[in-house]
Amino acid sequence: FQAREKSGTMPAVFNAANEAANEAFRSNKINWIQIPLVIGQVMKQHRVVQKPSLSQVLDADKWARETAIELIKQESELLVDAS
Repeated sequence: FQAREKSGTMPAVFNAANEAANEAFRSNKINWIQIPLVIGQVMKQHRVVQKPSLSQVLDADKWARETAIELIKQESELLVDAS
């Protein structure tokens, strides 16, 4: 995966976005196909910190969750507007 290759804070970002997207799927906010799209968008927006401190990893995790949730809200609004 790209997260492993980039290292630094990227694995934490991948994990956090994955957890947020899966929670949204289980809550019927997005469909199954959208899970990797949300994760990919969050990863694209992230600026990797190489050799991060614990604080930087936790900050990246928090940022990724917030970013994923915002993308999911935007996606949900688009789906509602389209119907």
